[in-house]
Amino acid sequence: MARYQDRDVPEADIHLWQQSNPVVTEALVQLTWGAPQVIYNGGLQQARVRYYDADARRPGLPPAVAALVSSIDPEATVVELVNLDPQRRRTVIVQAGAFAEHTIHTVRHTVCRDGSWIGDLYDYGHREPEITEESLRVDGPWLAVELPASTRVRLTLVLTLRANHASYRTPFDEQAP
Repeated sequence: MARYQDRDVPEADIHLWQQSNPVVTEALVQLTWGAPQVIYNGGLQQARVRYYDADARRPGLPPAVAALVSSIDPEATVVELVNLDPQRRRTVIVQAGAFAEHTIHTVRHTVCRDGSWIGDLYDYGHREPEITEESLRVDGPWLAVELPASTRVRLTLVLTLRANHASYRTPFDEQAP
């Protein structure tokens, strides 16, 4: 960054910020939010989803939680959430859109009710888990997802894009539904 300090740029270079900033967020935004980098939309962030740490009451993923937007189509977005912590549960709030401008109508999610699939301490291997899918009605911009320790869930969010006015409100605001 110091290399570009106090330097004139003779012509507009859209990628100068990428060359002068050691933090590159483009891949992270694309993979976790299902969105293009903010620079491609005139500075206003577009996103299919955004996350909040419910326990810390702050924006972003909780510690030891990973997210991947694995599929996007006009009516649905598929998100995979993984809790990598082997001992603690985590709660993630998934927001529809960067500014809660989308509505989640329903969510289909994976379920594994049998905790014994992982095997015993002295088992040589484990068996394949039995995974089913369930559906819940949401009808709002936020969805709270509780992730037990060492778990993964696939969410298929059925959305209506741009159904709400874009807003800076969060799921922790008193007026938030």
